[in-house]
Amino acid sequence: YYRKNPEKYKLAFREHYKKNRIKFKQYKANYMAQEKGIKAQRICNWRAKGMLLLPTENWDEMYTIWQNQDLCCGCGRTFEQNKMFEKALDHCHTTGLVRGILCYSCNRRDILANL
Repeated sequence: YYRKNPEKYKLAFREHYKKNRIKFKQYKANYMAQEKGIKAQRICNWRAKGMLLLPTENWDEMYTIWQNQDLCCGCGRTFEQNKMFEKALDHCHTTGLVRGILCYSCNRRDILANL
């Protein structure tokens, strides 16, 4: 149906969304509050920034490592909730390859050193 009538399908979906906007928003809010939604959003953000993994790695494994990492690879400090010591996924801005998990402070220092 979609391939034969793409415009008709889009119009029908828009109408359905307008009628059920509150349900869609509630569903999305509930999904994003769950671990599955948090994981999907974080991976989406990493990929949107152009981060790449080696062919032998995958994003699910990287997220698991991210969750379990307690210490900064740069300074060895424990991650905290304040801005300077939050986790940051460090990557090369030239190649996009992920290098490690650093605290925000070490990640900023890395970026400024490479300018």
